[in-house]
Amino acid sequence: MKTITLAKCIGILAILISGCSSESNNLSLNGHSLLYNNNEHPEGFYPGEEAIVQVHIAGETLYNLDVRAKVDVVFILDRSYSTHSNDPDDKLKDDIALILSGMNPTLQRTNVIYFKNEAKNVCVENEGLSTSFNSLIGCLNELSAPSGNSNMADAMKMANEDLSVQGANHRIAIMFTDGYPELGLGYDMNQDALITSEIIPDAVKKDIAYYIIYLPSPFAPGNEETYRALLSQITEKTGGKIYNITDINEVFNIIKEILTQVGFSIM
Repeated sequence: MKTITLAKCIGILAILISGCSSESNNLSLNGHSLLYNNNEHPEGFYPGEEAIVQVHIAGETLYNLDVRAKVDVVFILDRSYSTHSNDPDDKLKDDIALILSGMNPTLQRTNVIYFKNEAKNVCVENEGLSTSFNSLIGCLNELSAPSGNSNMADAMKMANEDLSVQGANHRIAIMFTDGYPELGLGYDMNQDALITSEIIPDAVKKDIAYYIIYLPSPFAPGNEETYRALLSQITEKTGGKIYNITDINEVFNIIKEILTQVGFSIM
């Protein structure tokens, strides 16, 4: 725990609302974040580091301030038929369930969306972000096998809507896919156009970052470079990142890496 002494702040409410600074400790506070700068950590708390700050005034401990980031995250799962070849044992479901089991309801809200011919919430009764992590895990366990086509655009529209709710420091979507929107036979240029012209700008406007875990399928028809170009455009324009992988066993550590980057704290 870092201990910071504040010489001149009148009350904790003033600290939280109007901000305060301490020259000796380079403390910066506002309504959403806090940075503690020193020589060892010039940019503040490292992602994932414990960030409980003990606030002192006149030598008296008045408040233990939890400044870990509040994060809203939506997981988007490509459940089209072609994904079965990359994940025959449904390991992705187990990985996400493990992440959900460690979430902190005071700091995180989440939803899980999947897409085949159409996009749906993994829990039919669930609409939007939730802290009912055990319910989501139960619904994941009951999720049907991959089948059908890939309505990626609908899934992204749902995620953007979910993540438009205020109250978080970071809003992110983590999408697992074998790479291409398809309705019918072959690459769906209408979805491509919808994603680039409407869905990406909407995500940028709402400050939603997309992280995409891309595991190409040997059964995906067409040009892989076309798929990769679309996915790269999504992540680059929203401030996220694309992860090109070759093995489903890489996914869990990548999800942890993504969440750590935004200060996500697992209990």
